[in-house]
Amino acid sequence: MIVPVKFRKGGEAIQGTYSFFSTLGGIGYVKVYLAGGTIEANTKDYYATLDNSISSDHDNYFTDGNVDLDFDLDIEKSFKIKAADAVMCWCQLNGGGQSCQVTWNIYHVDAAGVETLLGTANGDTYTNASSAAVRKAIRITMKAKSFKKGEKLRINAVQTASAGSGLRYDPAGRAVGGTAFSNTGDSFLSLPVELPI
Repeated sequence: MIVPVKFRKGGEAIQGTYSFFSTLGGIGYVKVYLAGGTIEANTKDYYATLDNSISSDHDNYFTDGNVDLDFDLDIEKSFKIKAADAVMCWCQLNGGGQSCQVTWNIYHVDAAGVETLLGTANGDTYTNASSAAVRKAIRITMKAKSFKKGEKLRINAVQTASAGSGLRYDPAGRAVGGTAFSNTGDSFLSLPVELPI
């Protein structure tokens, strides 16, 4: 959805793209997708993106077991997170009789690499009798914070899970687990940002 913005002092109008916006609340919600790649020497790379047309690498779109992962979004233009609720939505695949739990931490990372915690939430421990791909969601209350170019938004996932069970992260939302499961494998943070109007 496109929100046109005009400034008082000359110049051309600019546009901001939001997944959802509320002019009454002055909030725009932006989806930040988790993604994975593979770089030289078969090293796994984790990052965040606003583009849900891309797919994660074939060898890095899921994880299982106990892991602590950072998905960073490089900031190219200044913006401000509102003091409001964000929503973390994710896909996880559970093997039969296996469990998975994810704790989410959202950080501001400055140019020197210093982290500031903006919000955190603990997902529930989910166990199912047979293998299943499930969608999970949790609300995260955010602190207001301004971001500048050169900084990072960090989505940290701390997962406690059985081997063979865990988080899926593919922005394009490819189906997970083969034909037996219909849930898509995208995981994203719906982030409340201040509308520049």
